Amino acid sequence: MTDLQLNEDEYQLFCEVPDDGCAAGNGSLRSRIGWSRPRYGRARQGLLDKHLVIRGVGRGGTLRRAFAPSQSDPSSKTVSIPAPVTESSLYKPLLQTLGAEWSDYRGLSALAHEDTAFGGGRLTGGRWSRPDLVVVGFRRFELVPARFEVVTFEVKTVDNINVLAVYEALSHSRSATHSYTLFHVPDVLADTKRDEIGAVIAAASEHGIGVITFDDAADFETWDERQPAERLQSDPLRMNTFLQEQLSAEGQLNVASAIKSSNLDHG
Repeated sequence: MTDLQLNEDEYQLFCEVPDDGCAAGNGSLRSRIGWSRPRYGRARQGLLDKHLVIRGVGRGGTLRRAFAPSQSDPSSKTVSIPAPVTESSLYKPLLQTLGAEWSDYRGLSALAHEDTAFGGGRLTGGRWSRPDLVVVGFRRFELVPARFEVVTFEVKTVDNINVLAVYEALSHSRSATHSYTLFHVPDVLADTKRDEIGAVIAAASEHGIGVITFDDAADFETWDERQPAERLQSDPLRMNTFLQEQLSAEGQLNVASAIKSSNLDHG
């Protein structure tokens, strides 16, 4: 976690200041965000104290982003303050990491890793029964036979960290061996979001749901498994139906071929 920490208002204001070096008026910034003068003043002062913005001249005063530490002092560490992202924009880099480093670390030979959030006309089986992402494969061990795994994931952005995500994951966990919530938590907001993440972990631990936080979806070194997911005893028929309804034709073929050629196929 970076030493630089912002509260939510400081983060929101910083993201409103142009990232191209241009200045923006305090009046227009406050109007866009819709804050009172005292609230805006506290956030502005917080950014000034952290040397992230610089005051400028102009009617009502202006703000512009300060140079990154590495530009003024090559020996200092560059601090990344990412712009807000949409949940759907996280799916692709998350899938790439899940299918590569995450699977390797878990000892999972992934057969399919797919975005199932936008299933079009596919059957869902009810509210929240469709996860955002799914990874299917064989988990291998040194002294224990390989086990088939269906791992589902519920993805949330930093502004949607709450226990509701746990219950969404719990809903589709009935068709999985493991279910996780994946929360995007930029490093600069780690302290601000500590209590919210703590509440989620407490709820998840009661239901066997895993909790993972990450700063960069594409960088596994920023991922932190805060709560391991317990192995669930889902009905095989229900799992099979789930995969038929949610996986692509190619994904289903990869899974079926692997099972047919493995010692898990006794038919």
